Amino acid sequence: MVREAPAGCTYAALSYVWGQLSQLRLTKSTYKQLTKKGGLSVECAELSPCVKDTMTVCEKLGINFLWTDALCIKQDDPNNRETYIENMGTIYSRAVLTIVAAAGKDTLTGLPGV
Repeated sequence: MVREAPAGCTYAALSYVWGQLSQLRLTKSTYKQLTKKGGLSVECAELSPCVKDTMTVCEKLGINFLWTDALCIKQDDPNNRETYIENMGTIYSRAVLTIVAAAGKDTLTGLPGV
Protein backbone atom coordinates (compact mmCIF):
# COMPACT_ATOMS: atom_id res chain seq x y z
CA MET A 1 0.00 0.00 0.00
CA VAL A 2 1.16 3.53 -0.70
CA ARG A 3 1.25 5.60 2.46
CA GLU A 4 3.07 8.44 4.11
CA ALA A 5 6.04 7.08 6.00
CA PRO A 6 6.51 8.03 9.64
CA ALA A 7 9.06 10.78 10.33
CA GLY A 8 12.54 9.40 10.83
CA CYS A 9 11.76 5.96 9.40
CA THR A 10 14.32 3.89 7.55
CA TYR A 11 13.59 3.67 3.83
CA ALA A 12 15.19 2.75 0.53
CA ALA A 13 14.94 4.88 -2.60
CA LEU A 14 14.79 3.73 -6.21
CA SER A 15 16.50 5.60 -9.04
CA TYR A 16 15.55 4.31 -12.48
CA VAL A 17 14.63 5.31 -16.03
CA TRP A 18 10.93 5.25 -16.86
CA GLY A 19 11.43 5.13 -20.61
CA GLN A 20 8.43 5.61 -22.90
CA LEU A 21 6.35 2.86 -21.34
CA SER A 22 3.25 3.38 -19.29
CA GLN A 23 3.53 2.29 -15.68
CA LEU A 24 1.46 2.39 -12.54
CA ARG A 25 1.56 5.90 -11.09
CA LEU A 26 0.06 7.71 -8.16
CA THR A 27 -2.60 10.07 -9.53
CA LYS A 28 -5.89 11.49 -8.35
CA SER A 29 -7.67 8.54 -9.96
CA THR A 30 -5.36 5.83 -8.51
CA TYR A 31 -4.88 7.38 -5.05
CA LYS A 32 -7.86 5.72 -3.36
CA GLN A 33 -6.94 2.23 -4.61
CA LEU A 34 -3.20 2.51 -3.96
CA THR A 35 -3.57 3.91 -0.44
CA LYS A 36 -5.95 1.25 0.86
CA LYS A 37 -4.65 -1.84 2.64
CA GLY A 38 -3.66 -4.41 0.03
CA GLY A 39 -3.85 -1.82 -2.75
CA LEU A 40 -0.27 -2.42 -3.81
CA SER A 41 1.68 -5.65 -3.69
CA VAL A 42 4.41 -7.43 -5.64
CA GLU A 43 1.60 -9.36 -7.35
CA CYS A 44 0.05 -6.15 -8.74
CA ALA A 45 -0.11 -6.69 -12.52
CA GLU A 46 0.30 -2.98 -13.36
CA LEU A 47 3.47 -2.61 -11.29
CA SER A 48 6.66 -2.48 -13.36
CA PRO A 49 9.23 -5.28 -13.01
CA CYS A 50 11.80 -2.74 -11.83
CA VAL A 51 9.62 -1.60 -8.92
CA LYS A 52 8.53 -5.17 -8.12
CA ASP A 53 12.14 -6.33 -7.92
CA THR A 54 13.06 -3.38 -5.71
CA MET A 55 10.17 -4.20 -3.38
CA THR A 56 11.49 -7.76 -3.17
CA VAL A 57 15.01 -6.53 -2.33
CA CYS A 58 13.62 -4.25 0.39
CA GLU A 59 11.59 -7.09 1.87
CA LYS A 60 14.62 -9.39 1.96
CA LEU A 61 16.69 -6.66 3.62
CA GLY A 62 14.00 -5.87 6.18
CA ILE A 63 13.40 -2.35 4.87
CA ASN A 64 9.71 -1.56 5.30
CA PHE A 65 9.50 1.59 3.20
CA LEU A 66 10.45 2.29 -0.41
CA TRP A 67 10.45 5.72 -2.04
CA THR A 68 9.90 5.63 -5.77
CA ASP A 69 8.82 8.71 -7.68
CA ALA A 70 6.05 7.05 -9.72
CA LEU A 71 4.24 6.01 -6.55
CA CYS A 72 5.28 8.70 -4.07
CA ILE A 73 4.64 11.82 -6.15
CA LYS A 74 1.11 12.59 -7.30
CA GLN A 75 1.88 12.69 -10.99
CA ASP A 76 -1.10 14.85 -11.96
CA ASP A 77 -0.67 17.39 -9.14
CA PRO A 78 1.76 20.11 -10.31
CA ASN A 79 2.32 21.50 -6.80
CA ASN A 80 3.05 18.07 -5.34
CA ARG A 81 5.41 17.24 -8.23
CA GLU A 82 7.28 20.54 -7.89
CA THR A 83 7.71 20.14 -4.14
CA TYR A 84 9.13 16.63 -4.45
CA ILE A 85 11.33 17.42 -7.43
CA GLU A 86 12.87 20.31 -5.51
CA ASN A 87 13.64 17.92 -2.64
CA MET A 88 14.97 14.92 -4.57
CA GLY A 89 18.51 15.44 -3.28
CA THR A 90 17.30 15.31 0.30
CA ILE A 91 15.09 12.29 -0.38
CA TYR A 92 17.96 10.27 -1.82
CA SER A 93 20.51 11.46 0.74
CA ARG A 94 18.33 10.38 3.67
CA ALA A 95 17.63 6.90 2.30
CA VAL A 96 19.44 4.08 4.08
CA LEU A 97 19.92 2.55 0.62
CA THR A 98 19.47 3.85 -2.90
CA ILE A 99 19.01 1.23 -5.57
CA VAL A 100 20.06 2.42 -9.00
CA ALA A 101 18.48 0.38 -11.76
CA ALA A 102 21.08 0.81 -14.48
CA ALA A 103 20.23 -2.25 -16.59
CA GLY A 104 17.88 -1.92 -19.53
CA LYS A 105 16.22 1.07 -21.11
CA ASP A 106 12.91 1.24 -19.25
CA THR A 107 10.84 -0.06 -16.33
CA LEU A 108 10.24 -3.43 -18.02
CA THR A 109 13.79 -4.38 -17.13
CA GLY A 110 13.90 -5.69 -13.62
CA LEU A 111 16.93 -5.78 -11.36
CA PRO A 112 19.40 -8.41 -12.58
CA GLY A 113 19.85 -11.18 -10.03
CA VAL A 114 16.53 -10.67 -8.22
